[in-house]
Amino acid sequence: MYVCGIIVYDLSHIGHARVYVSFDVLFRYLKHLEYEVCYVHNVTDVNDKIIVRANELGEDPLSLSRRYFDEFRCDMSYLHCISPSAEPRVSDHMPQIIDMIKQILDNNGCAYRVDGEVYFSIDKFPEYGRLSGRKLEDNRVGERVTVDSRKQNPADFALWKVIDLYHPLAMRLFMMGTHYRSPINYSNAQLESASNRVFLHISGTIISFNSVRCIVKTYNSYIFSPKLRQLEVGTY
Repeated sequence: MYVCGIIVYDLSHIGHARVYVSFDVLFRYLKHLEYEVCYVHNVTDVNDKIIVRANELGEDPLSLSRRYFDEFRCDMSYLHCISPSAEPRVSDHMPQIIDMIKQILDNNGCAYRVDGEVYFSIDKFPEYGRLSGRKLEDNRVGERVTVDSRKQNPADFALWKVIDLYHPLAMRLFMMGTHYRSPINYSNAQLESASNRVFLHISGTIISFNSVRCIVKTYNSYIFSPKLRQLEVGTY
């Protein structure tokens, strides 16, 4: 069970509490039914919102994200939420992210490079929108996926984005597209072991069409497993 995690650029609020208490209950219930459940929620600690916030406070972006993540964990403990099985951070999984993107680029042509950035080509994925029940033509241009004349298709989404080379963080990290907070943080072995199981992905309603759809396309282009198409989606 994968629940879309937080972007750690500020303190938690009541909306976060609602989300994680709700799925803590689901986690407990599935375990009560004796299902073997791996409960994961990611931590997005490399993101443009974090950089903007760090600049405002005059703080190192990674230090800021660690501080707010610690605050988040305290809040969850006050709510008596069970700790997830794993909380992968983007900053801890850059090698895996890079390897996954390279394989998508090199192995099947589902992605392309533009000025040092990498975009996923939706035209290479015929089942676009299958999970959400929406068609590509139903999209409003610029809705969550930035309009960019460099893209082959306006709906193509970023796998890898470059930040200002003069920013201190640029010496250590690049950043992924801000809408793309997915279990891409998993290692290859974890992805393949998940391919023969039911994978429950839960994200906010506002991003369920674009973000989750992007995740499914990326997974399928990466490990080519038809069983992965059993992925189910919930929203909060």
